[in-house]
Amino acid sequence: NKGLFTVRILCYVDEKEFNNYMENVLISKSRPRFMTLIEETNLGKKITPESGEQSSTEAALSSKLNDLGFDFVQRTGTVINLLKKQKGNLSLAAQGNSDLAKKIGTEVGTEFVIIGTVQIEEKEKPDSKFKTVHSTLNLKIVDVGTGAIVASGESYGGDASSNPKFASMNSVSYGVDELLNGTTGRPSIIRQMLKKWNPGSG
Repeated sequence: NKGLFTVRILCYVDEKEFNNYMENVLISKSRPRFMTLIEETNLGKKITPESGEQSSTEAALSSKLNDLGFDFVQRTGTVINLLKKQKGNLSLAAQGNSDLAKKIGTEVGTEFVIIGTVQIEEKEKPDSKFKTVHSTLNLKIVDVGTGAIVASGESYGGDASSNPKFASMNSVSYGVDELLNGTTGRPSIIRQMLKKWNPGSG
């Protein structure tokens, strides 16, 4: 027909290379993705999911989950616009409403939502140049497929430095490490999640 073209391509496919490629694609597709809805009070400054600002907790979780081989939802323009439509629900989800966390996670297209609150406080020592910062983290993981809370944990982190902001980042990082790695008698939130997660339910 006029205006239509036919293109014929002759190529050779290495079957082993193709199979490896497909295996990698399948592995990446089955690996769950995370996003966070966390309300963090950092040295008096409150960072809510509505603010659009990345909290220290989200930064630590993103980095450490990537190191463990999990994907983390990137705050692209599309994701930010989807979250803006849920304004008002984001903080409610962060404070423990798993139904809203499921709804928001479905909109964004993630398998898990980490919700919770984080408190980072400065403890000044008398006659000391260093500031001690304590972090208290209360986090839960919601399976978007079922809406169930599949993991929960509380942890504490602390650090001392002449720079309180530096100490706050370290204290949060230590708290996140404890949650992801677990402690004696307390399983990690990742281990809890994997025991309860049913990929076919999503």
